[in-house]
Amino acid sequence: MNFRPINPACPSCGSHEITYTCEPKCCFNHLCNDCNATFQLTTEKVGRELAAAERAGLPGSGPEDALVPTTGCARCESTAVYELDAPLDAATHVCGACFALLIFAVTEVAQN
Repeated sequence: MNFRPINPACPSCGSHEITYTCEPKCCFNHLCNDCNATFQLTTEKVGRELAAAERAGLPGSGPEDALVPTTGCARCESTAVYELDAPLDAATHVCGACFALLIFAVTEVAQN
């Protein structure tokens, strides 16, 4: 299984030129560099963990670049959330810290 950094599209214009504008202690507000829309990235727990046999290569920490898109795990709040290369049931993301399978969502969209 492959794990990719979060790479959301702007819900307003579809651009992938997204900047994280806050810090995890506060919120997960993001800004689209193309249309200036703001939005938050969130996760929801699926209720199970990624099987131990499938965890090889899963980073245990979040991105080092503070400006890249990120969000917190709905289970443990870690920013080590990564996209799955293929969905597992309803899960599209996984936490590298607690191995929770997650559903990814975009909320609080505001066009500026």
